[in-house]
Amino acid sequence: MFGIRKTMGITAVLFTGLSCLMANATELTSWPQEQAQELNTLIAERANKGDFAVFDMDNTTYKNDLEESLIPYLENKGLLKRENIPASLVLIPFNDSLGEKESLYSYYHRLCEVDDLICYPWAAQIFAGFTLQELSQQVDELMALKEKIPVKYIKDNKLHNGNVEPPRVMKGMQQLFARLQENGIEVYIMSAAHEELVRMVASNPKYGYNVKPQKRHRRQYAAAQYANRRTHHRTQADQSGRLRAGK
Repeated sequence: MFGIRKTMGITAVLFTGLSCLMANATELTSWPQEQAQELNTLIAERANKGDFAVFDMDNTTYKNDLEESLIPYLENKGLLKRENIPASLVLIPFNDSLGEKESLYSYYHRLCEVDDLICYPWAAQIFAGFTLQELSQQVDELMALKEKIPVKYIKDNKLHNGNVEPPRVMKGMQQLFARLQENGIEVYIMSAAHEELVRMVASNPKYGYNVKPQKRHRRQYAAAQYANRRTHHRTQADQSGRLRAGK
């Protein structure tokens, strides 16, 4: 009788534990039903087999572009200035012929017109001089911003006014990241953006993505967790904790 009761007790505990796990499982409620079912099937097939999933960040994991909104945001606040950027980042002359100084936002897009392989590493290094703490505070403020960011840029040698939206988290991607990780599938980020900026969003619990921030394992790093997708240029922190442009 004791053995039967003990077995029944263990079974009850296991059932209760399984029920709790099922109750805590993240559902893909923000996805269309058909796509959610396809994802659930794929996740079930690959669960707990050592697999991993790799995602882009800008306009994939969240809506809009982090660096392309952070540059004008800091510039409009007077925290990012042409006069303070490293000379090594002045790759072509600024165009000040249209009645006012060209903005860094405009300069970035003109570099992109030359080649993405030029403007992406430029944007990743433009934050040289900021500490990670300073940037983290500005990123948090940017992510909380409700209004659009006014910008000026040069196109076809004409000055244009426009607006840029800050990044917006996407519930569907939060759910997908959680679902994957609950099933033993590691989530990695591959982005052309500055790796520390990406980490400030992807690994900050307040934004709901909960990507593991570590990059200790060389294989994981090579697999692309916070890797710079198109260039080996990246901004590094010096001994003072301030970022400096890489070579």
